[in-house]
Amino acid sequence: MSQLVESFSGIRGVWGETLTEDVCRRYGYAYGAWLRQHGHVGQEVVVVVGSDTRPSHVYVKHGLLEGLSAVGITNIIDVGILSTPATEHAVRTFGATGGIIITASHNPVEHNGFKFLQASGAVLTAEAAAQVIAGSREALLDAKASRHVGADNRRGEAMAAYIQHVQQSSNLNRFDLETFHERVLFDPNGGAGAEPAIAFAKTIALPADFFHEEPGQFWRAIEPKYESLAPLAQKLADEGTAFACAFDCDADRMEIVLQPASAFARRQGTPVVSGQYVLGLVTKAMLETRPDVRGLPIITNDATSQLVQAIAQQYGAPVEEVEVGETNVVSRMEARGSVIGGEGSSGGSIVAPGKCRDGLQALAIILKYLVQTNQSLDQALLDLPAYTTLATKMQCKGDKQQAVRAGLIEAYRAAGNTVVTSGGEDGGVKAWIGNDAWVWFRASKTEPGIFRCIADAQDVTVASDLLEKAKVVFDRVAAAQ
Repeated sequence: MSQLVESFSGIRGVWGETLTEDVCRRYGYAYGAWLRQHGHVGQEVVVVVGSDTRPSHVYVKHGLLEGLSAVGITNIIDVGILSTPATEHAVRTFGATGGIIITASHNPVEHNGFKFLQASGAVLTAEAAAQVIAGSREALLDAKASRHVGADNRRGEAMAAYIQHVQQSSNLNRFDLETFHERVLFDPNGGAGAEPAIAFAKTIALPADFFHEEPGQFWRAIEPKYESLAPLAQKLADEGTAFACAFDCDADRMEIVLQPASAFARRQGTPVVSGQYVLGLVTKAMLETRPDVRGLPIITNDATSQLVQAIAQQYGAPVEEVEVGETNVVSRMEARGSVIGGEGSSGGSIVAPGKCRDGLQALAIILKYLVQTNQSLDQALLDLPAYTTLATKMQCKGDKQQAVRAGLIEAYRAAGNTVVTSGGEDGGVKAWIGNDAWVWFRASKTEPGIFRCIADAQDVTVASDLLEKAKVVFDRVAAAQ
């Protein structure tokens, strides 16, 4: 049986196994209790709830609402099936006390889960999430003590407010696209990003086609990466479409796909433009067109490619790194007054006033930049510094993960490398190989029993060699535990 993953990144499990209505009920109660203690003093608690398109979302929502009801919270705004960025924005739009996003993000369809939000729309801080997780242990509720709660359906308002937010934060309008002649293919893959993408394209008169936009109809693996997106690249070539935007199930993550014959695809050896380059291009676009943000720090996680640092240096903008996790990036952005942030390793940029990775907003910013600079997407990508970032996953049981992490630190330091760590005993480990390449490890907080490993270098051969050597080091260290 799989494990229930409980961390500041959210709660995830396989529906009907580790994630059940009872688990959802306990978490609804714990989150409701936390809101009552930390919400708007003297005001009624209002919670926004949105879901991705996994079939189990109905049952997850039922359990969560029963838990909220048991703690006395009945004012629920249901925005229905809606992307994570749109749901987070809805919390701000309606002035809610908090919100819940029902999603397992890029995990397989049989998984589900949820993330809890602050009044700002941002996910809970690591400290607050830990309090809710602890509270769920004590919320041993009798199902009969809870009752089904009705909800106020305000999906249309939430959708309209989100599309307006995407336009305003990117400063993109339909007149900008009068000279833009590249056709865009959207691939929401049956996820929650389909309707927002359709509404966005219609609003700005973007030449666009849509591929598998039917909710819950997944034609490929939910996580958008090379193995699942290769057929999309061939479709672009067959139809003569310039590029595609591929989303995960809750549409906070976007990968760009080019025609295989494009110059950038030939340079990188793949038609799939990684999230590292998506973040890099958004960073370039913002710094080039917004001189007012150049003096503010750019906040990234420590698994983001040196690409972003290289771009920032061109404009004299500082970059600060934090531990992987959207809440860590957003918290630092708020503390430092930053406008630009993101997680290249997780396929997304975060641009204020947004509080999460937002694939549609990233596209809007990129489109505005292409129009302003009179470039094709291929040309704009080629203009960025060339870096290769490769990633893999390794198996490691949870009870061994801290020991393996300590062993990795010791092994790389013994080899003469500079090692930088983040996030305490279960955070990231980055080993610098010289001054211009690194390899990074971290136990996953969304996939049980998984260690993630990333290598980053300017030269593809160097990155590939680093990743292969990292596997050897990891296997040796893990075997010794």
